[in-house]
Amino acid sequence: MIEANRMVVSNIHAGGIPPAEAGAYLGSVLQKVLHYKASGIELIKKEN
Repeated sequence: MIEANRMVVSNIHAGGIPPAEAGAYLGSVLQKVLHYKASGIELIKKEN
C-alpha cells in the first residue's frame, strides 16, 4: 500500500491526545473507511 492510502493517528499519550478522545476519533474514521471503502487521500477525495 502506498503512503497516500494510509491513515495515521499518533500522539496518543498523557501529554497529547487522551486515549478516550483518540478512540472516539478512530471510531468515526473507521466508519468512514468502511462506508467509502477508501482511506488516506482517497477517503478525503470521496468525502468532498
